[in-house]
Amino acid sequence: MAASLALNGAGRTHPNPAVGAVVVRNGKVVGMGWHEGPGTPHAEVVALREAGRKAEGADLYVTLEPCPTYGRTPPCTDAIISAGVGRVIAGTSDPNPAVNGGGLSVLKRNGVQVVSDFLECEAVAVDASYHRFYKKNRPSVTLKWAQSIDGATADAGGGYITGAEARRLVHEDRFFSDAIVVTSGTVLRDEPKLTVRLPGMKRKKLVRVVVDRHGLKDLPAGLKKTAPAFGEIWVLRTSRFGGAKPVGEGVKVFDLDVKGDLEGFVPEMLIFLRKKRLISLYVEAVGEFATALLNSGFVDKLTIHVAPFVLGKGSAPVPVPSPLAKRVSLIRAREMSPGKDRVYEVDLEGKCLRD
Repeated sequence: MAASLALNGAGRTHPNPAVGAVVVRNGKVVGMGWHEGPGTPHAEVVALREAGRKAEGADLYVTLEPCPTYGRTPPCTDAIISAGVGRVIAGTSDPNPAVNGGGLSVLKRNGVQVVSDFLECEAVAVDASYHRFYKKNRPSVTLKWAQSIDGATADAGGGYITGAEARRLVHEDRFFSDAIVVTSGTVLRDEPKLTVRLPGMKRKKLVRVVVDRHGLKDLPAGLKKTAPAFGEIWVLRTSRFGGAKPVGEGVKVFDLDVKGDLEGFVPEMLIFLRKKRLISLYVEAVGEFATALLNSGFVDKLTIHVAPFVLGKGSAPVPVPSPLAKRVSLIRAREMSPGKDRVYEVDLEGKCLRD
């Protein structure tokens, strides 16, 4: 129940984790809550407020170890101790070094019984990107592409490969991410807006990252108009490019000191974005950049959209480097059927880090 509640905040909480909490007394649920976003009360506090005096001596189920530190809000451990909770059942410890076992230790020292790592895999799956960020010291990376049955990713005639139903899934995946990453080639060819467009869903600001290997002088007008209302646009390029560069409200250009080509650019990009506290990246790319990501081993999840037709000669091939080909048969994949298309989510992670 706590894990299901946590999903109400998914896509809105980073750099904080998505968390859910349930207070149970004498076998009855007396309080529930989830974290809605930075600066708002944490899940435990919301659940305890709903429980009121019934929290005394009760069990608190929470998907992540309660925090013992001051941030935008006071420590959750203080609220738990003050409420007189008898036992805390935590799904998993918090990988953030500022917490990582500290919250559970505070509770134990103050007489609260603690059960930790209870249904750990289910708890980690609530916000797998958050756990990857701290365990791997880099953003979580999902790589997405769309292709035809014959393995082509672009048609000479242009336009979308997949249908509206599959494209809706793309916008949902964007919503659950902190940044969209594309190459300058995609920007020049397709002129995408790189926004979240879902009917009835609140607008979300995303960082739109453009990997520039061509020395862009400017960005398409349609894309620039979306900034900063839909989020900033960050152009990342190597320091060898000089002279003119894209300008505009909400547009920032960062020169990375990179040696070599893509082999050196990919890790430097991830280091830069980690320092900017971007937890999860949704990369929409094919060709050399996608291949470099896959070969580097920095891709955690693949989302492959397959359209039911053949594009034939003259179309761009899908990047499938040999290291990936050896791993796919050992990894579970989830298949969906939006409209006439097929979507495969391929998990390149191990146990407990499957989204």
